[in-house]
Amino acid sequence: MKFLNKRLFLLLIFIAALFLLIFNLNKPKKSMPNVLLITLDALRPDHLSCYGYERETSPNINRLANEGALFTQVIAQSSTTFYSVPSFIFSKYPVFFETDINSKFVHHRVRDKTASLIEILMRTGYKVGVFLFRSIPSLFPIYVSVLNWADEALVHTKPMSEGHYHKEIWKDTEETNELVLKFIEENKEKPFFLWVFYHPPHAPYVPPPRLQKMFIGDHLYKRQLEEYGELSIDLNLLHSINGKIPLGAYLSDHKEYAYYVAQYDAYIRFIDEKIGQIINVLEKLNLYRDTLIIVHSDHGELMGEHNRYFSHGEVLYDALLKVPLIMKYHSFSKKEIESQIELMDLAPTILDVLSLPIPGSFEGKSFKRLISGEKEKSKEFAFSLLGDYRVSLRTPQYKLIKNIRLTPLEKTYGITPPKYEFYNIEKDPSETTDIRKDRPSLFLKFKEIIDDFENSTISKKESLEKTSTLEKLKSLGYVQ
Repeated sequence: MKFLNKRLFLLLIFIAALFLLIFNLNKPKKSMPNVLLITLDALRPDHLSCYGYERETSPNINRLANEGALFTQVIAQSSTTFYSVPSFIFSKYPVFFETDINSKFVHHRVRDKTASLIEILMRTGYKVGVFLFRSIPSLFPIYVSVLNWADEALVHTKPMSEGHYHKEIWKDTEETNELVLKFIEENKEKPFFLWVFYHPPHAPYVPPPRLQKMFIGDHLYKRQLEEYGELSIDLNLLHSINGKIPLGAYLSDHKEYAYYVAQYDAYIRFIDEKIGQIINVLEKLNLYRDTLIIVHSDHGELMGEHNRYFSHGEVLYDALLKVPLIMKYHSFSKKEIESQIELMDLAPTILDVLSLPIPGSFEGKSFKRLISGEKEKSKEFAFSLLGDYRVSLRTPQYKLIKNIRLTPLEKTYGITPPKYEFYNIEKDPSETTDIRKDRPSLFLKFKEIIDDFENSTISKKESLEKTSTLEKLKSLGYVQ
């Protein structure tokens, strides 16, 4: 009898120990660093002070850059939020969806068949908060699919009024930023992943009145006023395609190019203030040092390149695909990294920095070694997509764009771009001189690769056919 009691006692001790072990494994660990991901919509890197811009648009972002890694060659996987956001959150190339991007099909494919950065961190024990600032209801399905794993979510919505976007989004941003600060305060004792997606500086560029005259009349304003003067307006367009200011960016009674750029820059300064508020709260709560902070954009903005103004989407030029990326963490030293990477490499890098396993479904590759200063070859090829209309292939020196079919706007305005566009972006960063005739052999090699990529993507394969692509890369001399 005593023997049975002893065995029962030992069994109870074992069960209790097992319970404590399981509890501790699932309990969020305070030693896990917080992660703050800040996404700004339609932000060009060359309009940030830390990237060399002459206007002081970003003092708080500058601080993060001075304490961490700044990347100069980050390529987004699309020129529009529709495709770019799912790409970097799920670390996959945006496929050519045969159905509409907002359809139930897309929602279920994203939700059920691949893991997101958010889901992984939540399952690891992070408290997840997602705060999205969107004014266009048609985008909601994309974000709903992401929010399946968010503990907190706030989407500010404003209907379009009289054919214009809601023009006081800055008020929504200020209100929601207070809730972001509250989230940090309430979760200071546990590791959190906080994703804040700011709508500014997306058009229309309407910062608070106190900032609207900040850059009016400065040296850059005067130069641009003299060089560009006034532009025409086309209120039938949401996106610029014909050298005119589109409805989506139009600011009443203003046609001056310089004025729009000044408002865009002031809008950046406004959102930089909001980032500064977050930094201040993190410092106040002694969380700043141990928080991994990432600031980036989902795509850029056209400021006259290729005769298109104050909009994005439609094309795959570098003005839209090159995005800023700054990463700050206490173990990072200040450095500028010029190696080319893809924006979808961000999610696996975050997991790598946190010493978490990277799922096989991720197509991006971690660039942690670049941050730590280890020798790492630049990612030679970056692919970007715009639905089933366009695809681009970029190396640090060359860029090939394939215009698969005409967009609706091109059909309406009778614009027919060439089937292929080939640029030496090292010598011609504005992508103005097509070099297909000058480099026919190199063009054909790039063409073969981009055609293979297009075919594999349209057929919804999970990734490129590694073997055939590798052989083509070797023929270019990029892979040994």
